[in-house]
Amino acid sequence: MSRQSSRRGVTTMVTVLAGVIAVLGTSVLFLSGESLSSFFGDVGRTFGNSQESQTQSEPLPAAQEQSGPPVETETEEQPAEVAEQPTIGCEALNIAGEHPAVHTGSDCFAISNEHIWVNKVIGRLNERTATAFVVENTGTTEITISSIRVKDVAVLSSHWFFTSDPSVVKPANLEKDLPADYTEGLVAIGGGLVSMKSGQITLQQGQAAIVYLDEAGGLTERDAGSIITLSVHAGQIQVEKAVTVVRA
Repeated sequence: MSRQSSRRGVTTMVTVLAGVIAVLGTSVLFLSGESLSSFFGDVGRTFGNSQESQTQSEPLPAAQEQSGPPVETETEEQPAEVAEQPTIGCEALNIAGEHPAVHTGSDCFAISNEHIWVNKVIGRLNERTATAFVVENTGTTEITISSIRVKDVAVLSSHWFFTSDPSVVKPANLEKDLPADYTEGLVAIGGGLVSMKSGQITLQQGQAAIVYLDEAGGLTERDAGSIITLSVHAGQIQVEKAVTVVRA
């Protein structure tokens, strides 16, 4: 009886121990599964967050530019180039009173070799006078002498005598003093007698003329030694010269 009881006791203990082990094993497995699920859940969340961060950090591709017709841009209209006119050194003054002695691309002339002579004719009561000068067109257009004044007295064009003959109006005759001659229609120039024209004087560009005036300014012998103004006009410009009256 005692042996059988002992066996029963042992069997009962074994059974109890097996149950305990089974219970413990289930608990361990349960705990392990939950831990594993928690572990894998954490890993999944971490991986998901990493993917989301990477997705947010990547720049979106730039939108492709739409091709279309070219846009016309407004350009400022450039002013047309104006041809620059040549500058001419000119001693002529503007009649209106302006005094730049330089004109550009227009009328211009110069006066040189100017003289005024007076002479008392023996046996006569009146004195004789003569005026002479050289006028040269130094501008770019044709000019016409419109007025000549001596001592502020206008000289009638019928008392103008001139020659523009190139064989007479040449450096050899222009570079020396003009001769005192009271026969203004026929003047001894360059060793010969020159027949002078009378009336209006028109000069082309670069052309010159020798001019003599008959009885200009109402001068008398008493004016000898005086300084007289010779004024020559062409259009809107004029040249004035201070000339000493000499006895000849």
